Amino acid sequence: MNLAMKPVVLILAAGLAACATPAMPPRASTPGSQTCASSEVRVDAAFEGGAMAHCQAAGPREFDITIRPEDQPINPSPWYAVRLTPQTAGPVQINLLYGDARHRYRPKTGPDGDNWTYVDDADVRVSDDRSVAHIRLDLDAAPVFLTGQEILTASDYATWMMPYRTRNDLSVSTVGYSLENRPIEMITHHPESGRGSVVLIGRQHPPETTGAVAMQAFVEVVLGSSALAQEFRSTYGVVILPLLNPDGVQHGYWRHNRGSTDLNRDWGPFAQPETRAARDAIDTLDQSASTRPVLFLDFHSTNRDVFYTQPAGEDGTPYRFTGLWLERAGARLPGYEIERAERHQSDLPTAKNYMFGRFMIPAITYELGDDTDRALIRQTAAVFAEEMMAILLDYGLAAAH
Repeated sequence: MNLAMKPVVLILAAGLAACATPAMPPRASTPGSQTCASSEVRVDAAFEGGAMAHCQAAGPREFDITIRPEDQPINPSPWYAVRLTPQTAGPVQINLLYGDARHRYRPKTGPDGDNWTYVDDADVRVSDDRSVAHIRLDLDAAPVFLTGQEILTASDYATWMMPYRTRNDLSVSTVGYSLENRPIEMITHHPESGRGSVVLIGRQHPPETTGAVAMQAFVEVVLGSSALAQEFRSTYGVVILPLLNPDGVQHGYWRHNRGSTDLNRDWGPFAQPETRAARDAIDTLDQSASTRPVLFLDFHSTNRDVFYTQPAGEDGTPYRFTGLWLERAGARLPGYEIERAERHQSDLPTAKNYMFGRFMIPAITYELGDDTDRALIRQTAAVFAEEMMAILLDYGLAAAH
């Protein structure tokens, strides 16, 4: 993926670009919930990642769109994604009605899955209680998407992973299936005499695309051709589960999988096939010291950039990997504030708690802000990837001896 963000325009390059509008597969949905139309404009969400609960024309060029979650109770991450097809050019008014939820994602538009532009703030009015967002769009006569974040679907991941499928040093395999029988895919690299594996997972929560941007930029550096990356891969394994919740992404869910479960609260019960697939893949790593996990990163999005970690000095490494990693990356990123949120181990069944409790290794939730500049996300992720590799080579090997 090559996602760069200018001050106003987000550009999603072809490496992870969604297909052109007609090629988007239909979204399974409740009949009647995916389309409404006036005499001048058609609104629909019948595409991969599309989401609206109800739509009603309030006038020839005005629509009330109800946004509701897949389940209750739920963490409030009100995702929306619709396609507008006008008959003629002109303004269109969209009213997003959230009910008990609150407007979170800054609106974006794009003619396809490649290019995304923020709606001008002057054209967005949000009610005082943030339960309604009024969005004015000046459209030409071509279809356009209106979404909370960039649409990054299973199709996009398949495109992004394509170069890795043909590499002799990597393996791409299906380790399980979602409730709707979508594959859970894993990229792996294991050297002949490894010193353990770095495990990376992503997209447990469907709308969290800034975490996806960071993860893919991170992976591209670790699997890249630099001398550092090649030395790292000659010593350490890499295990990547980039899309753990494909059903939620497909249906435009706020938080859950098709089983009405927050997957990042299922690392303990393992009641869902997606988390069981991840657990079973990790179980195979624990069969040998050469593949056993040495570091775990889980990529997410929230309202700011933050790293959720073990308390300082308590990440299971004698050289205090986490603090060293954040310090060294910060030294290379002047002006970029690195927030570390230290959390003691708890009974909450998150991936972070599970991996630390089982392996006593640094287990870190890597969170990116919803509105963090996409070019900055990629830049910082590259630095964090490089420092991770350098530290494990310099300190991890010494500690292992």
